[in-house]
Amino acid sequence: MIDPFLEIYNKIKREFNIDKIDVKCAYQSELKSFPVIVMKEVENSTDIINLDNSGEEYSIRYALELDIYDNNNNSQTNIAKIKQKIDDILNIELGMNRDFVNVTPNYLDNNIYRYNMKYSCIVNKNNIIFRR
Repeated sequence: MIDPFLEIYNKIKREFNIDKIDVKCAYQSELKSFPVIVMKEVENSTDIINLDNSGEEYSIRYALELDIYDNNNNSQTNIAKIKQKIDDILNIELGMNRDFVNVTPNYLDNNIYRYNMKYSCIVNKNNIIFRR
């Protein structure tokens, strides 16, 4: 199975570690530090056209979702910088499509600002990323 999540997650984590921004790979019921980025894989699928003659995957359809949370008075400014850096990595550097970027209401706590981003691509068995 082709699975680029850890490679992408570790790259994002390394880049934001410099700024002391926490990156998680699963939603936490209680977020303890801000800002924080939560990444999750939302698609890793294949079908008959993505298989070679032996039935082995040679590419997958792949998608990531990222939520950025912040509780600072300057949340919009902080998140603007974070989302630009995420886009520089995923869209510009890695070549993923940016499919969705928007503020998402945080019904659990409206003191915490939440921004949602979604990216997609095709990944081959050599972990090379192609735009859809």
